[in-house]
Order: sequence, then structure tokens, then C-alpha cells
Amino acid sequence: MALVPQMLVPVGGDFSAGRILPGLNWLYGWDLSDFWSLAGSTQYNVSVDELTAKVHGEFAQSATLGQSWHPRVGSYAEWFMLAPNGAETEITEHYFNGGFIFRVNHNVQIDVRAGTGLSDQATDFFSGLGTVFRF
Repeated sequence: MALVPQMLVPVGGDFSAGRILPGLNWLYGWDLSDFWSLAGSTQYNVSVDELTAKVHGEFAQSATLGQSWHPRVGSYAEWFMLAPNGAETEITEHYFNGGFIFRVNHNVQIDVRAGTGLSDQATDFFSGLGTVFRF
């Protein structure tokens, strides 16, 4: 388990809220066997309503089931939700996604993921690639 403080910082352009948005993440997980793992996160973050630009809180929850196919290859399936607290126009969104993880070496990991919204308000489809470097 870990408590991880975080913040989004203004970087400009369409991807920025124009202000610092702090939050706190509680991350937890368990190895169920050599193949299966279970993990989750509980978060509370400051967010901005997209239509009104007013600041509000946002609760987020996830549950993840992971699989370890090889010491360097894994996959996962995840449900997560975002629940605005005090937003004027935003409402709760639910999602499902999955992906594959490849550990290049002890300090580098690459992942690919894709998902879909489970509620009318959620984004229909999303995907991404990621890289993690440990220093």
C-alpha cells in the first residue's frame, strides 16, 4: 500500500486547467498467486468543471485484475469510475480497460492499453502507450 500525493500543474494549451490541481491517491494490491494479482486505487482530486470552469472535488475508484504470463510480460483488466463532487455540469463516468505490460529490463517498462466507457457520459473509446523509467 502507498499514499501518493499528486498535482496537475498548468502547462498551457488545451490540456491545462490553468491552475494547480492537487490530489491524494491510496494505492493497494495483493498477489493472489504466481499468475493472478488484485489491485485498486482510491483517489480524491481537485478538478475543474469543463463547461463552467469552476473548481470542485472528484472521487475516483478502480479495481484491477492482473495476470503474469512471463516474468517480463503481463496483462490486466480494470474497471474505474470518476465521480465529481460539487460539479455543476459533470456527472459520474464508468470505464473498462485492459492492456499489456512488457518489462524491457529491471528499470524500464512499456505498456499498451485500450478501453471503453460503460456509461452514457463516458468517453466511447480510448487507447494509449506508456513507458516507465525507474531511477
